[in-house]
Amino acid sequence: MRMHVTGAAWPLFDAPTASTATAGLQQQQQQHQQQHQQQQHQHQQRSNKVQALALASQQLDGDHLKCQAPSSAARPCPEASSLTGPGEKAGRPDAAAVAASGAHGGDLGDALRVLQRAAERPAPRAAAGTRFRAAAHALADAAPRLATDQLAAAAIAAARLAPAAPSRGGGSASGSDAALQSAGAGDTAGALEALLRAAEARLPELTPQQLTALAAAWPPEAPSHNGRGGGWVALLEAALRRRQAPGVAWQPDSVADVARALLRHRAPAGSSAYLALAMLTIEASSRRRQEQQQQQQQQQQQQRGLPGTGAHGTEAAASTPPVFAPEQLAGVARAFAEAGHYNQAVFDVLCSEALAHLRASGWRLAADAPLSPLGRPRAASGGGGSCGFTPGQLAAFLSSCATSRHFDARLLQGAADALSRCRGDVALVHTAQVVNALATLNVMDAALSARASAAAQQWMAASMAEASLHRAPPGPQQGREQQQQQQRESGAGAVLDIAWAFATTHNCDDAFFQLLCRWLASPAAPRCGPDALARLFDVQTALTDAAAGGSHPGLLSAALPPGLLVAARAEWLERRARGAAGGGDGSFGRAAGFQGEVYSALQGLGLKVSLNIPTACGMHVLDAIVRVPSAARSGGGVGGGSGEGAGRSSASRSLALSLDGPGAFAANAPRSPLGATAARWRALQARGLRVVSVRWTDWARLKGSAAQQQHLWDALAAAPQAPGIFAASDAAPGRSSAGGSNSSGGAPEGAAQSVRRMASQWWRLLLEGGGG
Repeated sequence: MRMHVTGAAWPLFDAPTASTATAGLQQQQQQHQQQHQQQQHQHQQRSNKVQALALASQQLDGDHLKCQAPSSAARPCPEASSLTGPGEKAGRPDAAAVAASGAHGGDLGDALRVLQRAAERPAPRAAAGTRFRAAAHALADAAPRLATDQLAAAAIAAARLAPAAPSRGGGSASGSDAALQSAGAGDTAGALEALLRAAEARLPELTPQQLTALAAAWPPEAPSHNGRGGGWVALLEAALRRRQAPGVAWQPDSVADVARALLRHRAPAGSSAYLALAMLTIEASSRRRQEQQQQQQQQQQQQRGLPGTGAHGTEAAASTPPVFAPEQLAGVARAFAEAGHYNQAVFDVLCSEALAHLRASGWRLAADAPLSPLGRPRAASGGGGSCGFTPGQLAAFLSSCATSRHFDARLLQGAADALSRCRGDVALVHTAQVVNALATLNVMDAALSARASAAAQQWMAASMAEASLHRAPPGPQQGREQQQQQQRESGAGAVLDIAWAFATTHNCDDAFFQLLCRWLASPAAPRCGPDALARLFDVQTALTDAAAGGSHPGLLSAALPPGLLVAARAEWLERRARGAAGGGDGSFGRAAGFQGEVYSALQGLGLKVSLNIPTACGMHVLDAIVRVPSAARSGGGVGGGSGEGAGRSSASRSLALSLDGPGAFAANAPRSPLGATAARWRALQARGLRVVSVRWTDWARLKGSAAQQQHLWDALAAAPQAPGIFAASDAAPGRSSAGGSNSSGGAPEGAAQSVRRMASQWWRLLLEGGGG
């Protein structure tokens, strides 16, 4: 039996009757026809406006648009401001105007070029406002009929010109939108938004390169209307999965667009887009290098047989130009660094490219060029960036390497040499960034440090002189005063970064630190945030240790102001407590298990061990203290601590074990200690402790208790010191480092003892929370 669905099939709803359904369908068709007629009418009006604007632009600049001006018998087109609003009727073009603008309306290539040129400028100029508005309206009107390539190019330009947040419903316009409004472009923002909506509707038609370029230029705060259920990050991940499509070639510009898009839309570190970016970076570099090598081989073959060209061909083949431009290298490195996504292969490629740039430029840096709204240099260099790094680009790239803990000795030394040799004026902020990046990776360059010290001292002296003559009033500042305040804050931050870098690398510049303490006590002193306070306490620790060691007695008078010292001490202790609760030193929650395993292994060796012992000053907590007899340390093999040597407790010596997690060392081989790690070891050794580092990365590879005990026994027997550490307890009072003289001129034995005594009193004040 066939069952018919009737109204009884919906027990909760009444089924509509046939007449009601027919009437509703007819009403819906009528509404659709009315809407369609209204849209056609609006479309015709907009076309008339666009044609009139095109005619006006032709009259302003006929050579630019390659169009013939209308005959003298044609009526002149009214002003652009009368083409919208109340002047619509007066601005309606006649037949001659329509015929004159027909050529431009049929070919949108000129309009697209005008829009792209406007997007590359910092702001559209008023002289080009009419042409720009005509191009924007023409492309928006023809958006549904544009080819995919044209639509993608127009949408990318529109995204770069569109404001970060639409201000049509109120609020203040900013950026390029403000410039457009100042130029009299009343409805230009609407035309740009229409282009973006048209591109959103056809996102599946775009190639991965076009999609990433659009995502890199898309305003982060702008809403998405694609209705795909995900944001730009999901679209990027889907597009990057198609990177292996046949015929798809990723150039360095497209790779840089991927990095810029991930930064702009804050992609999480676990996103698959970072893995795709890593593969694209390596593939683009290897493919371009292969192409360059093939071209050089072809040139060498053509020159073979010609007299006097063999050496030139060999030299050309040996010097392969870099593939990525400097700003592209900085952008890709920043994307990985800010997301906390480390890939050693990618950073190896990036550092190799950066070193190739420095070599190609003869270890010279280019002048900083003004940037466009997209962060790109206005005078973009060709593939390979023959102009080389600017100080700002080099500082940004090295900062990303330091954040990712990637250590490349050749690049760091080359960058330090290039910046120290730079003849032009280098901004103090850029110098501080480079010095800070090197110190983070435990590298100190004497020439660069001398340049940074001189620049910082000059800035501090000028700041104190300005503050003594004129004190800026508190409260909100506008215009020039606000800009000067921002410059003072950036300069002060750079000085504090240089001070921390010097303290971390044990670069005790007496003149710099004495002026630093006077500057911090003067009215020109900045307001220090939490990060600056914690770093200032590290600076004070290094200064006191250097003075207590006798090598720099002049630094004993270099002390932070009491109020600033109390705040810095409180912030430093709070961060240390948070680090201990979170695992400390990059162990990521496994520090407790690591410490327990080491304790058990030491107990198995028959050694006395104590855990979590604070130092006498109270500023440090030792992971473990183990007392090893001297006879046992001189013997070989596990078990040497028993018997006759173990009973001679008077000959035993305490060793401090530093249980260091992965975050205490560089992320790549040879995994050298970071600057903060070496500074901590140095501070412990300055208090009479011999530090033995036990790394989690080495410990995790050991299998069984026997292997663990042997590893600890070998480490305790060697008891190495960290490289470049000055141990004050191991040196006789007044002993110099080279032939009885040092950089500070040396100190007699009595003076050295007095320095040590005063330093111990200073540390007691620190422990009690005072400062002088």
